[in-house]
Amino acid sequence: MVILTSFERKIAIIKQSPGYEHSISKDRIPRRYKGVGIKNLYRIELPEYWRSLYTLQQGNSGVEVIAFVLTICTHAEYDVLFSYHKK
Repeated sequence: MVILTSFERKIAIIKQSPGYEHSISKDRIPRRYKGVGIKNLYRIELPEYWRSLYTLQQGNSGVEVIAFVLTICTHAEYDVLFSYHKK
């Protein structure tokens, strides 16, 4: 429940400041995301070493910015995703 509450708070912050938290450098974006056209990636640090990844896209009007949450994962899953540690 702590993770969900924290995530909801972070989403509220992202609505006000879309580039909030840590930007992942473009050369570190995993292939699985690049393969579907993800060009920017941000990390949210959550309690108990959980992580969330989101991307920002321009809305249809050209004025709005849409944040898509791609995953919420444990720190170990995050390490595997970014090839820091192998399974």
